[in-house]
Amino acid sequence: MGPPLTFRQNETPSWRDSAWSDENGILYPSPTYALAYVFAGPSTGPVTLTGVANSAGWITSLDAANSAKLFPGTYWWQAVLTGTGVRRVIGEGQISVETDYAMVGVSAHYDGRTTAEKALDAWEQALSALTTGSTKSYAIADRQMTYHDLSEIQKTVDYWRGRVTQERSAATGGKDRFIQQRFTRV
Repeated sequence: MGPPLTFRQNETPSWRDSAWSDENGILYPSPTYALAYVFAGPSTGPVTLTGVANSAGWITSLDAANSAKLFPGTYWWQAVLTGTGVRRVIGEGQISVETDYAMVGVSAHYDGRTTAEKALDAWEQALSALTTGSTKSYAIADRQMTYHDLSEIQKTVDYWRGRVTQERSAATGGKDRFIQQRFTRV
């Protein structure tokens, strides 16, 4: 049930849902009930899609007009079943809309790194710029500058490195994780 977990801006994915049964086993078939998906996230307002009923359930499609309303980012969705005297949220989840470079006219200065990757790069540059024995602070006229200690910068670099590692692991589904086991003789 539900839309694909990720798709790009301006794509028009479709998905199928079968008839739904509640916790008491009551069946809600597609010819009698309507199914709609509501997406909320970075766009200016919620985007609502209505599924087309057939004998097997519903087919919901994201058309070009509604797809253009979905800006890149994380969206939360709910599947809402309605009929005579019935309104039930039968499913919910989260999707990621990714940037479509061809459609948005990416400039030569586009930086596709995540916030964590940008922060890690900035803190690594700060760490490499400062060496032990460097000036910790100075003042010229009414301007003042204070540097962090190297140990503070290293802690921050370690923090952002961990965040980047988590993001990359989540993006690959944890495929880069290894479980190591050690055997000893009895």
